[in-house]
Amino acid sequence: MSIEETKAIGNRFIAIFNAQNPAIADEIFAPTFTARLPGAPTLDREGWKAFLQVFRTGFPDLHLEAEDMVATDDRLIIRVILHGAHQGDFQGMAATGKRVAFTGIAMFRIADGQAVEHWGEMDILGLMQQLGAIPSPM
Repeated sequence: MSIEETKAIGNRFIAIFNAQNPAIADEIFAPTFTARLPGAPTLDREGWKAFLQVFRTGFPDLHLEAEDMVATDDRLIIRVILHGAHQGDFQGMAATGKRVAFTGIAMFRIADGQAVEHWGEMDILGLMQQLGAIPSPM
């Protein structure tokens, strides 16, 4: 794949969040897709969509912005910031109405025009501090 085609997959990944359309995952994630996220078991495509739904329930207006995107013919790295208002249950915490912004990094291995592996990191500690669930050190 060309670098432009790899970046197009990255833009479709962003659209999963911003268009609120998890069905896009079926287009860009291979049937054998696996995702590795801290604190979660290895997820397949359906498991990743369920993981996303946890965030959608808590933050229905969740919006993802790509701050950087680096691509090769078979690798994609996206540094992101996510914004949203805590309007629903999230990790057992009732809605606070607080607006949050937290960062993350998504890395993908691409094969045959689809993402086959994903590694993700998100600043969940910072998110939980913004929600008041964990005290801030400052």
